[in-house]
Amino acid sequence: MRTDPLEISVDVVRAEASRFLHPLLLVHGLWTGGWIWRDFSAYLAHRGWEAWIPSFLSGGAPPDVERRRSVLADVCRELSAPPVVVTHDAGLALADLLGPDLRPPAVVAIAPLALRLPVVWNRPRWWRAALGGDRIAPPAGGADSFASGLLEADVRRLRTDSGELFRRVCLGGREPGDPPRAGLVVSAGEDPVARLAECRRLAARRSWDLEIQEGSGHFPMLGVQATRLADRVHRWLVRTLGADLLAWAEDEDPDE
Repeated sequence: MRTDPLEISVDVVRAEASRFLHPLLLVHGLWTGGWIWRDFSAYLAHRGWEAWIPSFLSGGAPPDVERRRSVLADVCRELSAPPVVVTHDAGLALADLLGPDLRPPAVVAIAPLALRLPVVWNRPRWWRAALGGDRIAPPAGGADSFASGLLEADVRRLRTDSGELFRRVCLGGREPGDPPRAGLVVSAGEDPVARLAECRRLAARRSWDLEIQEGSGHFPMLGVQATRLADRVHRWLVRTLGADLLAWAEDEDPDE
């Protein structure tokens, strides 16, 4: 792990036996941190993937959108090849900012957040951020739909986040002019936040694939669901990108 002066930490999960040319860049969304990828990245390390995992809320004031974009760009410059970008929640908005410079071979958007104003106005504690405040408090707890699927210990790890990032999502940031051609939107079938209809529209706008993981809430990368989700993402990447972009050992079947 390395930490910059503003306490943005970046963890690296090494592959047990490296098989792929492109590493993974795992980008968390609002209120969380790199910890949401713990089970997901461990499974993918076993399958041969290296993962780089920034945590933007490690301490101090939440960094703004440009600071996060800059950190992600710095991480990408350290890599030997452009990473496959895997995002959760509002992380897709940050990945979109990297697109023109990074040109990732693929993007995977898990439960991408597309807040609509009625959702915001139903939560008075978020009004200040929606109207220009610099910070936004996390969901109140397990009773809030945003925290569905989180263990109580994980709910306690949620942190105050950037009002600017919140507004970028809830006011509908611009679509990237030239999104990566290879993309996957994963809808958690029972997610009350990133609803299936919104995921379908996103996939259609970008001509990306859509897969539905039934029986999971807003955090399908945690707990017992993590292995199933990681295996789904692994298989899609191998099937979609193929041998030209993935470097596996000749005597191994990458889909095993």
